[in-house]
Amino acid sequence: MQFLSPWFFAGLLAFGIPLWLHLFRREGSRRFPFSSLMLMRKISRKPVWRKTLRYRLLLVLRLVFLLFLAAAFARPFLKESGVTMPTRASQRLVILALDTSLSMSYGNRWAEALDRAGELLDRGTGTERFQIMAFDTETRILNLPSSHRGELRTVLGQIRPRNRATDFSQALEAARQAVESSDLPEKSVHLVSDFQKTGWTGGRAFPRFPPGVQLRLHPLGGPAGNGTVEDVRVRPQIFSRTYPDRLLVRAAWYGTEEQRREVRLQLNDQVVSSRTVLLRPGEASTLVFENFLVPEGAVRGRLLLLPPDPLPQDDAYHFALDRRDPYGILLLTEPAGAADTFYFQQAIRSSTDSPFRIEQRPPRSLPALEPFVLVVLTNPGEADPPITQRLRAFVERGGTLLMTLGPESLPERVPAELQALSPAKLKERVYVGAEKERFTSVGTWNKDHFLFGPFVDLEGTSLPSAQFYGYVLVEPHPQASVLARFQNGAPLLLERSMGKGRVLLYASSLGTRWNELPLRGSYVPLMQQIARYAAGLKETGAAYRVGEVLPAAPAGEARQWNILTPAGKRWSGRDLQKGGLILEEIGFYEVRDQKVTQLVAVNVPAPESRLDPMAKEDLRAWEAGSQGAPSQTVATAALTERERNQNLWWGILALALALLLTETLFSKIIPSADRPPNA
Repeated sequence: MQFLSPWFFAGLLAFGIPLWLHLFRREGSRRFPFSSLMLMRKISRKPVWRKTLRYRLLLVLRLVFLLFLAAAFARPFLKESGVTMPTRASQRLVILALDTSLSMSYGNRWAEALDRAGELLDRGTGTERFQIMAFDTETRILNLPSSHRGELRTVLGQIRPRNRATDFSQALEAARQAVESSDLPEKSVHLVSDFQKTGWTGGRAFPRFPPGVQLRLHPLGGPAGNGTVEDVRVRPQIFSRTYPDRLLVRAAWYGTEEQRREVRLQLNDQVVSSRTVLLRPGEASTLVFENFLVPEGAVRGRLLLLPPDPLPQDDAYHFALDRRDPYGILLLTEPAGAADTFYFQQAIRSSTDSPFRIEQRPPRSLPALEPFVLVVLTNPGEADPPITQRLRAFVERGGTLLMTLGPESLPERVPAELQALSPAKLKERVYVGAEKERFTSVGTWNKDHFLFGPFVDLEGTSLPSAQFYGYVLVEPHPQASVLARFQNGAPLLLERSMGKGRVLLYASSLGTRWNELPLRGSYVPLMQQIARYAAGLKETGAAYRVGEVLPAAPAGEARQWNILTPAGKRWSGRDLQKGGLILEEIGFYEVRDQKVTQLVAVNVPAPESRLDPMAKEDLRAWEAGSQGAPSQTVATAALTERERNQNLWWGILALALALLLTETLFSKIIPSADRPPNA
């Protein structure tokens, strides 16, 4: 039992009044001279002990009355209820949310987080129902509400920091939904985190918890310095022994004092080169590595920042290189038409470290086609049947055949076997100058096709401005698709699948004989796209970030794929076909099919390297801004219990009044003669 106004017990000093009257105050005897006792009446006196007992009882009544009167005004209440407890402890839900993002791996932050969570469990009375959540870029609810401490500690022991970034907004939203779905009258949310600035995206509305729900934040750690290799600009595919470009590295230091660190380049775990860099607080420095040798095949590249700091995961940047021999392109053209292939060859060879090698032959000296991915047949005329059969077999095995037309490509001259291989039937030659208009141009093209990826933006391309003076009018095959048309609607570029490969038909000349497209800026990217399409080359990055998705595999390829994660876990390619594989581990994934092994490098989320915590003012604003007024149910229950716990004073006051009445009656029955003076 406790008292709201214990200072009223100072009134017990009034005990001195009855004590003085009963025990200490005595009137002295008075002497009166009297002549004779003969006229006095004799009175027998009662025993002294009986009078003393009555006086003592009267004294006790008066003292107890004063004690009860002081206790009533001191307002006693029951200690086990407490004025600060609005509801019973068994009716309280506690959401315990732990930050499991990568930054929690810094130093001993995770151990500190587990200690703080354990303290929150121990602080309870044993009847709170705890629900544990773990959050980073996603929130996981790890248990049903429970008051079993052993079970809760087991759940805490199984949580580990992950390699993901922090997202406070979705964590708070998940906590809000959890408390709204609970029917317990009192709820609270405890957030244990290092509260990185990068974990809160500005502009999002702060989740408002239901009335009566308390949000408590438990910040961990403090100012911390961290170095990182933020980004690397690298060419993922190369086709020469020496790296043909400059490998750019951006290293940063987030701390208070500048540091001198070493950046080391490794290929297949072998040190290739190193640089020393001075890192200034809050700034990034760029380093250059060039003219280094690259091993053949799939290469594991790493850039290490040494010496490591308390967050070693972002001290290494992983990237994948793929060095292979150039893809073969075969040009089949007669010597007289060699001028048509000049611009094509220049377009293919224009890029640094071109992924293609070109070989030119006349059609009648057709070499073995296995080393080639693309065969270009220009201005076809008469062709021997064995050549057509070999070209068909090449396409059906997975090769690409590009047929470009010209003056010799008359319907009556091109063999039926070759036209059967083509995506369209040749009808007639068309010279635009012989008609009303002087030229025609490209009207429409399929912007969703790989070939026209560089031409999605119509304003940024010169493709429609190229003038065409001649072409061959064709009738598309039922199984062919038209990829581009002239302004008059005639087909310009067609595609037809055959076996594992495809045949492309370009209805005009490859050179400048019938058009001026080779003189336009659109010619180079278009020809390079055709070559890359034939080789199956796609724009891929050298590295991914944790949380990104490895793209789904085509249905035909997925059955042949096997994925090995950095931790050694295996996945089937069918998992990719169902939507892709979420990359959770830092390091290298191996994607294997029957022919080659592709490496997929994965690095930490970039925001996790910035460890700056949120300002304390912002955290206080979070706590204040998340709470509303107590709900009517909770407030009414709290008021009822508070009044019930504090109404003891009414009974004590009633007892005091009863004692006062008893003292009054008891004092009346004491004979006047037996009373002490002034009693």
